[in-house]
Amino acid sequence: MAAIGRIAEMAKQRGITLVGVQLPFIRAGIDYLDHNESYRDYAGVWREFESDRNRNRLETLGIRFFDLARSPINDDKANFVDSYHVSELGALRVIQRLLDLPGFRAIFPDIDSVRTEQHVREVTSESRPALRIGSP
Repeated sequence: MAAIGRIAEMAKQRGITLVGVQLPFIRAGIDYLDHNESYRDYAGVWREFESDRNRNRLETLGIRFFDLARSPINDDKANFVDSYHVSELGALRVIQRLLDLPGFRAIFPDIDSVRTEQHVREVTSESRPALRIGSP
């Protein structure tokens, strides 16, 4: 946290807003981190990061934090390439969800939500051409 504090101070001096985003994890991964007793001793960083104390520290440093760890995005496996990494579709849905939050929208007013929605439709469309490796 000391290093993050130094970065936050430099950003403040330069008029830069720092933003942190906790990306979603697939629901089963969150449930595992939150409730699996055999993993509890290894999940200390997760529990600390998710704590109110940590959120307050980030806020005190002037870091805007948006937590999507328990987002509805977690319920659709198409949003992930594995349990903890979002797919292209998942990344687009993350942007959509963030743009629904007034605090995020205020920081990034130039992100085009209409274009993001259009891109989601393109990615989910069955008529989208398949990627062909090695084709011209």
